Amino acid sequence: MAINYIEKGFQLHEEIERQGYSLVFLDGVWVSSNDTAVQEIIDNFIPKSDPNWDNFNSLMLSHPRFIEVSALGFQINPVAVSSLPTALLQVTTHGLNSFTSIWNLICYLGQATQNDRNIWADLAIENNLPSDFIAVLRG
Repeated sequence: MAINYIEKGFQLHEEIERQGYSLVFLDGVWVSSNDTAVQEIIDNFIPKSDPNWDNFNSLMLSHPRFIEVSALGFQINPVAVSSLPTALLQVTTHGLNSFTSIWNLICYLGQATQNDRNIWADLAIENNLPSDFIAVLRG
């Protein structure tokens, strides 16, 4: 069976991988690890809207508990808290390493609870942010 590929963006490829399959373009042909299953995913996949980083940032900066956690963290290590905006901006271009270190330190210093982190991760989900970023928020 040949794959009838319909372009639906990177989220489609993430979904194929999430379900345990692969899909690659090789020598002008789409090749999958399971044509029937992958074709079904392609046919039924509805992409989410684009990630809304601006809205997420606005929600976080106005979230009362995040303000408390940041303020407490700032008292202990102002450099870490001051570095968060830069680290967040770099997520889409340089990956999660800097953000992860700074985020976890701020959560530790500011005494963020797991519930806090889950609430912030839910805000990221609502704004269609990447799953690896959401995992970092959750801790």
